[in-house]
Amino acid sequence: MSDELDDRPADVEAAAEALTVGLAAIVNPLLGLIAGGAIAYRNNRVIRGWLDQANATLERHGRLLDPTDDLAIAVFNRLTIGAIQTSRHDKWVYLSEALARSGQSAGTPDFVQEMFAELVVRYTPEHVEMLYLAAQPEDWLAERGLTVGRADTLGEILPATILESIDDVDLVAESIWRELHYDGMIMNEPGPVMNFNGFAWNVTDKGRRFLRHLGKTA
Repeated sequence: MSDELDDRPADVEAAAEALTVGLAAIVNPLLGLIAGGAIAYRNNRVIRGWLDQANATLERHGRLLDPTDDLAIAVFNRLTIGAIQTSRHDKWVYLSEALARSGQSAGTPDFVQEMFAELVVRYTPEHVEMLYLAAQPEDWLAERGLTVGRADTLGEILPATILESIDDVDLVAESIWRELHYDGMIMNEPGPVMNFNGFAWNVTDKGRRFLRHLGKTA
């Protein structure tokens, strides 16, 4: 599929480079699709990185982005806007997973797809990981080779895992919890003293469906 990126029609490339106002120039490497723009696509490493990730994820799922599927294109455009606002590859991964599960054939109502697209654009990877940790603490810990007792607390594990690179762990953790609670992902606002034994029941059906939409089994 990467060959399609290099072989895209000259008129598509020229059109992308000619757009000088609005959003960043975005070309779908699968279909030569233009979503709108202001920055020359050829020279924008962030756009190229996102499109490469989206292309790889779609290929892994055996999916194509259908240019006649209005829902899929709308979701792609929204996710792309979010992708060009960050250079974090881990966020591109979540965005591309949401893309792979979007479209009329995805079996998920339009509104839900659009709602989840908005959320994954707004959330940081830390939001997703903390929600996944809350939903499936044993699986999350096992994936990282961690042996944490059921009585261990969130405040003890976060500084060494999800928020390891964050200076103000308490502030960031509290902000993330509040947003997840406000968005209906968790039933209650857990605090740093909550132990792993009390996590799973706090995650709502909406939160679990959101995780599945991003390829996280919950």
